Amino acid sequence: MRYVAIALLILIVLSLGHALRRVLRQPPGSRGAVRALTARIALSLLLFGLLWLGAALGWWAPHGPGR
Repeated sequence: MRYVAIALLILIVLSLGHALRRVLRQPPGSRGAVRALTARIALSLLLFGLLWLGAALGWWAPHGPGR
């Protein structure tokens, strides 16, 4: 499950970079950046839901620093 969370984090960063590229290279009024940022938001919500579900089902337990 840890690898799924790491993969989602990587996809979120790549999606953000893709949106930045779209903003810089496409003409104003284009929908490419909006779609890329929407995908990033969806991935972020998926990651949040996965972390919440994992904690609720006991797949991993939150811990404090130094443990």
